[in-house]
Amino acid sequence: MTLPISSHPLSDEAAQQRLAELAEWGVDLGLITVNLQRSPEERLDIVVGRNQMAIQASQSLGMVARSELRNGYFASPLPLFVALAQAQTATVLVGNLAAALLGTPIASAVVELCIATHPSNLAAFLLAVLPFQPYVDGQRLTRSTLENWLAQGGAPVRVETTLVPIIVMARVAGIGTYERVRTFTRTISFDGITVNVLDLPGIITNKLALGAAEDRFSLPQIEATLRLREQI
Repeated sequence: MTLPISSHPLSDEAAQQRLAELAEWGVDLGLITVNLQRSPEERLDIVVGRNQMAIQASQSLGMVARSELRNGYFASPLPLFVALAQAQTATVLVGNLAAALLGTPIASAVVELCIATHPSNLAAFLLAVLPFQPYVDGQRLTRSTLENWLAQGGAPVRVETTLVPIIVMARVAGIGTYERVRTFTRTISFDGITVNVLDLPGIITNKLALGAAEDRFSLPQIEATLRLREQI
């Protein structure tokens, strides 16, 4: 049995009823309420801390960390956000990290970015990530790599860096290209820089379109965050 998920606006009464349904399903509304009161910096610190603890625990036990952490690293992505802002790249943060920064208490082990694909933005993106030694399939990321990726359709590709793994995509499932995704964003501020993130309704639309088990599992928490945020 699955819980139907919606991001459509609700009346106050309907929202309260919906939150009761989500709580009965098992969503911890109290935890989300506390998380919504935290700053984006605090939410990011929690994500980074949890990932580092998971890596340390798996290494001490001789276990392989979950696939997203398989290379045994996850530093704060804040220097990456700064570099992207300074290079004036056209990017939108999507996926679990976007949801976490918006208040959903959810795990995230990668930075997922939808990027505009015009040549000047590809060049700006490459300039921003070069200090973090980006690699794709064991090969150094270059302008040619990005052009070939785009020519093959721009499907999500994993880029390893010295900070965090990055998933780069030209389209977000259920929404479209960067230009369309940009209309469903909000900005988050970190120490004088702003990060464009896909807002919770867009994240719900994306995860419903993806339909993977891990995406379906996170949807009740994300919708509860949306409903509680609407009451603030």
